[in-house]
Amino acid sequence: MLTTRELARIIKDANIDFAGLSEESYDSLMSEDTGAGMIFGVTGGVMEAALRTSCFFLTGEEPAEDFLNLTPVRGLEGVKEASLEINGTTVKVAVANGLKNARTVCDMILAGNPQGWNFLEFMACPGGCANGGGQPRTAVPPSTEITQARIDSIYAQDDAATKRCSHLNEEVLALYENFLGEPLGEESHHLLHTTFQDRGPVA
Repeated sequence: MLTTRELARIIKDANIDFAGLSEESYDSLMSEDTGAGMIFGVTGGVMEAALRTSCFFLTGEEPAEDFLNLTPVRGLEGVKEASLEINGTTVKVAVANGLKNARTVCDMILAGNPQGWNFLEFMACPGGCANGGGQPRTAVPPSTEITQARIDSIYAQDDAATKRCSHLNEEVLALYENFLGEPLGEESHHLLHTTFQDRGPVA
């Protein structure tokens, strides 16, 4: 995986002049995008994208407005929570961004998860990848305002996207149909999942 800054360095080293390139289509595979894919870069975005598709598979209907704009898990607050109804079941979720806040949530879980969370999202970078260490450096010092502006621009792209849910991406669907099989199937599990290895207590 490359950071944005590493990609920019490669482009400069290759002397690629973006302004002088002619227009053409992206190469397949992975040329199609969705709003759900875009918001992976912000805190709460992975959670929101997953809930959009979960809603579809559990109800058989495309998600309603509150699933497409899950505002309780958006923003720069360290720990955010939401409670939603999906097909008659209450789903409680929480989002933490920044490792200090991740520790807070982990301590709450170790205390017995009194909130009853069903789904958690952790992002190490405050604000998510949009504020990650690999983002371009600028003359303007990092600030909450800049991070929020980056996040707002990503959600604006999501709002304008023709497809806002992961399960609508035709290329991903074709990848499963022709190669991976079914989600959580043997092949997809082997290639796309990792496992946890207990390395003992953290000092």
